[in-house]
Amino acid sequence: MAEESVLYLAIDSLQRLGFFDIMLPFLLVFSIVYGILEKAQIFGENRHDINAVIAFVIGLMVVVTSTVLNLLTGFLPWVGLMVVVFLSFMILTVMFWGEAKGLWETSAIKYGGAVVVIAFLLFYWSHTLGLFSAFEPSAGLPFLNVGDMAALAAILIFFVVIMAVVKGGKE
Repeated sequence: MAEESVLYLAIDSLQRLGFFDIMLPFLLVFSIVYGILEKAQIFGENRHDINAVIAFVIGLMVVVTSTVLNLLTGFLPWVGLMVVVFLSFMILTVMFWGEAKGLWETSAIKYGGAVVVIAFLLFYWSHTLGLFSAFEPSAGLPFLNVGDMAALAAILIFFVVIMAVVKGGKE
């Protein structure tokens, strides 16, 4: 085996310590709960100590509950992927649109966002539930598997949505 880099060894050490499985989900839950409590001001203004304690307890409860923790650590990478896909969609849309001003007010971007979410969910469910297992590669296209077909479908959907947004913006 080739010599491993220092960065790979550091990531591997963090993974063995449980940083990605325990610490990051705890920090995420703590931050979200603390932010919500700060914004809502349920316990009054400037009660950062009470908000921090409640967020800390809820974060620990999530980490020690294996079912919730497994769900969270299994779902968060998909959320990250969805954010990357959405940002890529927005970059491509702005590239074709020409400017970002007024982009959020268009109905095409709302429908485009809905299409992106639906395409993501279909892609996710197809991989997790094996929905498209009947559509294995045919003899004529041996280089395409289910993942390749889903990626091609996503590219086609992005192209159609971007074209609809661009056409809608020029009217």
